[in-house]
Amino acid sequence: CLFVCLCFRDAFYPLLDVFFLSENGGKVSNFVVFNGTQLIQYSQIQCQFAETGKLGAKINSMLEIRSIASSHPLLGGPTITTARGEVEFPFAYNFAHLFFDGLVVVKEETLRNVLIAFVAVGVMSTLLLANLRAVFVVAMMLALVDANVLGFMYYTGVDFDTVSAINLVIAVGLAIDSSVHIAHAFLVSHGTKTERAAKALKKLGSSVFHGNFSTFLAILPLVIAKSFIFQVFFKVLSLILFFAILHGLVVLPVILSLVGPDPYPEKVLNDGGVKRDFVKMKKLDSKHSGNNTVVNKKDELNKDEERDRTAVSDEEVIPN
Repeated sequence: CLFVCLCFRDAFYPLLDVFFLSENGGKVSNFVVFNGTQLIQYSQIQCQFAETGKLGAKINSMLEIRSIASSHPLLGGPTITTARGEVEFPFAYNFAHLFFDGLVVVKEETLRNVLIAFVAVGVMSTLLLANLRAVFVVAMMLALVDANVLGFMYYTGVDFDTVSAINLVIAVGLAIDSSVHIAHAFLVSHGTKTERAAKALKKLGSSVFHGNFSTFLAILPLVIAKSFIFQVFFKVLSLILFFAILHGLVVLPVILSLVGPDPYPEKVLNDGGVKRDFVKMKKLDSKHSGNNTVVNKKDELNKDEERDRTAVSDEEVIPN
């Protein structure tokens, strides 16, 4: 086309004008930009892709068409400065590429944000649990939740994109409750590891389940949403809650019963919850055991009388 324009300029441009006035030519008339001398300065070539359903295929199509455009330096034109930067011709453009550019870096960005969330959760868990082995086990549960959610997204028809990536980051903070509460209950319990795991489940298992189930009820209305974003949120958040319960109430107790950390020392517990429980039990005993209280008071009176008799006897023995 460029050769025809240069060699047959006088014959080409009149025919081009006639073509642009026709029905078919009018559809592509805005694909050509003329300069001040009415010569072609820039032109646009349209192309179509085959159906690319998968995310990877879409990204590859964008990168390949850009590679084709940049592989012909003879077609290169001047660099134009715009309000958003410099534009070098030729270049490949499609409106969907605006979104594909974000998908190119979504893997790296998601991995970085998940790691940052893990660090934040790890620091807070270390401060609150004060046990590195417990923190490691809890972090392992979070990693398994994220891995399972990422894998089961395939079966729910959710692609890995910016929307689902946000949910993967949310999963770190949403799934921590199911594991850290059970781990803390395990640390404050005494007995064998199996007994402590059973006590932790008995103490907080129902609360953890009810907390996750109430969260699921809160997102349940999203099931009838028509928006793509809301549909993805419902599917991925449902997976997060399911695997959070599964790992917090099933997997974690088993791991703790096998390789769980030792309980907190007695001194630490006596300064905390155990001391409070002892005081509470003492109050209950004094309230519901009136007979025992009367007996205890009688015993104390008898001891006082015996002490007085002993003192009198001692005074009689002492000579003047």
